[in-house]
Amino acid sequence: MKKLFSFGLMGWLLVSLVACGQNASSPESLDLKVEALEAQIETLKEDNEALESKLSAYESQEGLVTFVIDGDQPMVRSLSFEPNEPLKPMTLLLNAFGESEVAYSESEYGVFIESIGPIQPSYGSYIMIEKNNVPLSVGFSDALVDDGDVFRFSLVYWDVQAASVRESLDLFLASEIHAFTDEYNYDVLHALALLNETPNLSYVAANEGESGTLKDLLVLKALGEDTTHAASDYANAFQTDVLFRASLGMMALSETTHYETLEASYLRRLGNANPSTLSFDDLAMTVMHLKDETPANLMNAMRERMVNLDNAPSLAFAIMALIALDENPFDSMHESGVSLPDMLMRLQTLEGGFLYDFASGPDSTRQFSSPQSFLALSALEAYLNGRPAVPYE
Repeated sequence: MKKLFSFGLMGWLLVSLVACGQNASSPESLDLKVEALEAQIETLKEDNEALESKLSAYESQEGLVTFVIDGDQPMVRSLSFEPNEPLKPMTLLLNAFGESEVAYSESEYGVFIESIGPIQPSYGSYIMIEKNNVPLSVGFSDALVDDGDVFRFSLVYWDVQAASVRESLDLFLASEIHAFTDEYNYDVLHALALLNETPNLSYVAANEGESGTLKDLLVLKALGEDTTHAASDYANAFQTDVLFRASLGMMALSETTHYETLEASYLRRLGNANPSTLSFDDLAMTVMHLKDETPANLMNAMRERMVNLDNAPSLAFAIMALIALDENPFDSMHESGVSLPDMLMRLQTLEGGFLYDFASGPDSTRQFSSPQSFLALSALEAYLNGRPAVPYE
């Protein structure tokens, strides 16, 4: 069609030349008219070529595909493509976001997207892929791509318990985390280490006494820094009067030479312990440390009291003690009829902190309740995902 248009145009101009020749009054005027018409022909040829180029571009117009990664701040990328080219969906996705944003593996069953952008599935969840708001019925690598398609990636939980833990952690992380990291709370720092989210902080050990040097040691351990001097300072100040702190201190000194030096005095303290005079937290921290080697009388006392706990810190330590024993805390029921983790999460406020108990006001979240509850739920998520889940060690 384009060539016929060009030939027709030139034919019309030639006819015009002949007509001009027949009506010309002189050779000079004819030559001038011929030159003018030839100039017009060149101009029209250039215009015609420009029109042909635009028409060709229109006929091969590119398609457009959009990828959306759901999250608090969705990531959106649109990419043009040539519909006639045999591009695969995965190629388009990688071109849109880059290799650094997409982790995937390939097998005989196709491409499996392991993580994309901020979406990193853990136990109980998976990445759902939708095309134009409809879940894909085929693997992503087998999906067809048409102009205007929108692919959406979102995290979906199939396990209600895992989802509730993640929701609770996210609420705390969104509103409470900075207040506790700013003061180097060692429970919160150990929780972040269990979540593989250790903050970029530096800490200078400068405390004295049993509680001060223990904090120094625990903070440095959580941050992954050198603990040589802090461990020595704390070992020199170590005490066994309060079993909770003695067991916590032994966990902090694990894998150091000081542990063996202090072990005898610690075991003497256990031998003299009367379960009826110990708090639940004493018992739970001891089980966290000794695990299956905990003296039977202390283990039994912990399990007996576990079913009627009414405060967040004790619920938190019960959860961590069960994890240390390789028991799923969701399998342990409170006397109220819900699991221990569910009981703990009932104490979380809409602002993200954890009340001490159901009778305490919002100020109680600023004490031990929030950091210890956050630590327990972080340990629980790590446990559900098969990662190391016992803090302090």
